[in-house]
Amino acid sequence: MLKGIELANPGKVKYVPDYNLIMRADAPNDNKVSIVQGSGSGHEPAHVMIVGQGMLDGACPGDVFSAPPIDYVVESSKLLNSAKGVLHIVNNYTGDRAAFRDAAEELEDEGITVKTIFVDDDVAVKDSLYTVGRRGVAGNFFVIKA
Repeated sequence: MLKGIELANPGKVKYVPDYNLIMRADAPNDNKVSIVQGSGSGHEPAHVMIVGQGMLDGACPGDVFSAPPIDYVVESSKLLNSAKGVLHIVNNYTGDRAAFRDAAEELEDEGITVKTIFVDDDVAVKDSLYTVGRRGVAGNFFVIKA
């Protein structure tokens, strides 16, 4: 699917299979902070389809219903690192939070400026017995665009 996204958008996005990364072909841009999103696959076209001007600079999804591995987040962030740093926008799922938190620590240890926003807008699950908390499903798109 990710290779197909690259083929369908020639010159606009690039697929980096080593990290499941879809990134803007013209990234990084040193005039702005790079914005990276990632979460488990299974919600496509979700994040990989909103890589482009005015939206994400890159998206590195994990496998179906699994957070991206920490090294995917680290290496994707390095490829997208601009002079102004990297912003991670993360769904409020336990695995996603852990992967991006640990990746940010590793990136900061390497001198890369990185900030993280956790989106937890899902009002339907505030007091649910079946989830760990609000997940940040719909609100992500508004946060990314802002």
